[in-house]
Amino acid sequence: MEEKNTGDDRKAISDPGRKENRLRKFSLIHPFFFACFPVLAFLSENIQEIPFSQSYRSLGLAILSAVLLLFMFRIVIRDWDKAAALASFLLILFFSYGHVYMILKEARIAGVLLGRHRFLLPAFALVFLIGAWFLVKKVKNAATLSKQLVLVSIVLFIFPVYTLVSYYFQSLTNDNDRILENVSLESDLTSALEYQPDIYYIILDAYLRSDILQEVYGYDNSTFLQQLRERGFYVADQATSNYTLTALSLTSSLNMEHLPPTYGDMSKDDYPSALSDHLAHSNVRAVLEQQGYTIIAISSGWKSTEITDADMYLEPQIVEIEELRQSGRINAFESIFIRTTALLSAIDLSVKSENSLINSLEAPFLAHHYFVLSQFDYLERVSTQPGPKFVFAHIISPHSPYVFGPDGELLTSTEAFTWADGVGPREYVDTEIGLYSDQARYISQRAIETIDVILSNSERPPIILLQADHGPGVRLAWNSPSDEGIRDRMSILSAYLYPDSCRDLLYPTITPVNSFATLFQCTFGQPIDLRDDLNYFSPRTDPYQFTDVTSIVQ
Repeated sequence: MEEKNTGDDRKAISDPGRKENRLRKFSLIHPFFFACFPVLAFLSENIQEIPFSQSYRSLGLAILSAVLLLFMFRIVIRDWDKAAALASFLLILFFSYGHVYMILKEARIAGVLLGRHRFLLPAFALVFLIGAWFLVKKVKNAATLSKQLVLVSIVLFIFPVYTLVSYYFQSLTNDNDRILENVSLESDLTSALEYQPDIYYIILDAYLRSDILQEVYGYDNSTFLQQLRERGFYVADQATSNYTLTALSLTSSLNMEHLPPTYGDMSKDDYPSALSDHLAHSNVRAVLEQQGYTIIAISSGWKSTEITDADMYLEPQIVEIEELRQSGRINAFESIFIRTTALLSAIDLSVKSENSLINSLEAPFLAHHYFVLSQFDYLERVSTQPGPKFVFAHIISPHSPYVFGPDGELLTSTEAFTWADGVGPREYVDTEIGLYSDQARYISQRAIETIDVILSNSERPPIILLQADHGPGVRLAWNSPSDEGIRDRMSILSAYLYPDSCRDLLYPTITPVNSFATLFQCTFGQPIDLRDDLNYFSPRTDPYQFTDVTSIVQ
């Protein structure tokens, strides 16, 4: 008698096939991992500097590219596994092109530079054609290859994802414990003045000291310094920075303490995030809040110096910036990232036109130009706010990128937008010195205009500390710094509009670590001991590896 298959029998028979189909579909996912990995890897390397949101479009385009390549190759070769492998291969070549170009940029064979698009583009095309031929004609078991590629792509994918997730949870669980505990804060403060003056801490990033600015950079800013003196400022004409990097310098100055020489629980990868909370919730802020000050912070555009929980946090939202953000043009993350891909050749070979990729690359420079202008505007506007108030403004200029000519005219560039300085080719030092000098001229002019508005709007004489966090890095070779490069980096503008009762505490070689200590001694009777005016050099690659360079700098 013939037995009939039951429903359970049919399900048991069909399950292996269904499982195989699911595994087959999963084996086609590696192009998506290979497409996302370069974007996430680049983001994880720069997560302390760049918001995650700036990578959204790059991720979306990478995934879309993987989809289009997979289906295009499937139509051509009629094999899903080989189509996926071919898509992954092309994506790997595309995203590695810029890296290979930079490695070979200065390499020569028989006097011929290898890092040229006319050599690399044909070479990459040839590699792809050979790889495609081998894959289509010689590979017999493409399904096994797909499984291997899935494994490799997942392993690669895990590394940047782990870094990004760790950073996210670290930022969520970051507590407010101080690492700077040597400053004794008195709870019972008495003001030595008859009134509580408004206090402005204005940081002109990388503004160099006048003697070196004139000797090396060719800009005589004596008129600017004389204008400051005429308005009552004390100019510390031998001033130096305590540290070479922004977050180190500002954390130290705002806490009136040298940073510990070593961080046992911190790694070089923790810069600058490990300092952000100590900068935002500093000892200076604690003293002023005890005195009833309103804390006003003007956005810098760099998240490590943002004080977002201030009583007033002012982020420029001017029309020009919003138009750039909504125009779909390339942002700062994208302008750097695309240079790691084969699009680098399109940038270098393009002819500038109204709708070209080159034109889009100017957008981050335009936004930065408007952003800096709006910071000065905000400083003028908050001067009308009732006091007492403490206003903190970190203005990333005359630091690169160079977006101002000597008269404030807009400069744009088709180079990668970056706030890192001293990273350009050494042969461009003279050009960069000229750009820096021109930008410093305009920033000096704009600073005086803003100070005049603050003074005119203030009912009582305000306190203004106009200072740089460090000098420029134009002549500084980070991996092998010369004495002159270190002196450039550590010599800074430092000007004090302090009450007459405080001026006797100021001196030509004062460093930022003692700026607020001297102020609080004479304004609030705060007994804070002055620190030694020491200078510490640390490279960008290892920010917490301090070297005492006081004997070189001073």
